[in-house]
Amino acid sequence: MWNDLKRIVHAKYMLAALLILLPAGLFFSGPLLGALWYSWSVLFVVATIRDVRSWLGRRGAIPTTTIANFTASADLDPRNDRRSSDYREQLSHLWSARPGCYERHLQRRTCGVLFPLERRTVTEQELSEAKSKDADDARDLRKRSTEFMRSFIDGPDIVGASMAADCHAKVRELQIRNAEIGADDPDIKNALDTARAQISEAINRCGIPNVIDAWRKADRALEETDKLSLNPFIAQMNRSDTPIRDAEIITSLLTEDLLTVQLTLQVFRDNPTFLRQIYDEWRHLLKENRKAGLPVFQGDEKIMAIKTALSQQDPGQAIQGH
Repeated sequence: MWNDLKRIVHAKYMLAALLILLPAGLFFSGPLLGALWYSWSVLFVVATIRDVRSWLGRRGAIPTTTIANFTASADLDPRNDRRSSDYREQLSHLWSARPGCYERHLQRRTCGVLFPLERRTVTEQELSEAKSKDADDARDLRKRSTEFMRSFIDGPDIVGASMAADCHAKVRELQIRNAEIGADDPDIKNALDTARAQISEAINRCGIPNVIDAWRKADRALEETDKLSLNPFIAQMNRSDTPIRDAEIITSLLTEDLLTVQLTLQVFRDNPTFLRQIYDEWRHLLKENRKAGLPVFQGDEKIMAIKTALSQQDPGQAIQGH
């Protein structure tokens, strides 16, 4: 940013000098040289305006009509740290505050170091379509949640384990859907969490020890399961219309934080072949990016998590070093 500002300020003083020297150039140099001098001055002014507009666009001060991409120009080579950072900065003001499932995957693709070069391109149309799909998902979930909460509040009191289990299953279905669409609506989340807690309270009030004990055990087991099923990445990966391609599961996963990586590895704990594939691909990505001088967020921690998952699945799969 400061380099851009210094260039613009420098250009401003040069432009002022040109405005002073231009009349002299036209007067003393004759028509031909004067015309050349004038043409060069116009080109310089146009280039300066372009730099200023580019800098303002990255700051979000003027609207951006198209989305830049890594493949558009050699100047946007992803191996150039500064250019890649500028590109992501240009995109940053276009993202939603709480991106949904489809928009979130576009963000993964523009990370700049993990996806194949051709997949790092995000067009304005793709972003518009992703936001539209996410908005449809969010409206549908809000409608379904509102209808459930209305029936839950206005309906009869919960009596017995069967009725509680039915309500509990409906709440959990909506919670999973909330994770799938990825928008993380706090109102919906809080309402569903409250409903789930009230169902447990109703069971505790029934006064039947065996029922209460069985419910608490089942609820504790679900809490462990929900660490996986309610994780946004895992839920989005498992939805039938997921934007995450099969070939992109590993690269998509490794753009996520360490906790999400660790949780997702649990999903694949019974598939040592795929765990080994994750390890091999991640080791290759780390090697290539380090060779290019590009840092990878929590790279070593993630590869250690994969090694741990392999060794826990089968001690014979333990890997020494990387």
